[in-house]
Amino acid sequence: MAAFAEWDEAHQWAHLTAMDDQVILPLEVEDRSQRITRRITRETCELIAWTIFTKISGCPPTESEPRIAPYTPRG
Repeated sequence: MAAFAEWDEAHQWAHLTAMDDQVILPLEVEDRSQRITRRITRETCELIAWTIFTKISGCPPTESEPRIAPYTPRG
């Protein structure tokens, strides 16, 4: 793992490092501010755009008083 001040430096470092036979591939370089990842092998450089999750509405608001009595085990 490494940290870089500039995205281009990290990208270039990953390509150079990927050429080393001892390195476990793929290497992934994340840009969290842009929400992208570069997945780098010796043959490829893939750009992966992160999915932005959206909050989806669920159940409608409930009434203040519940209509169903709470569960009580039979004894």
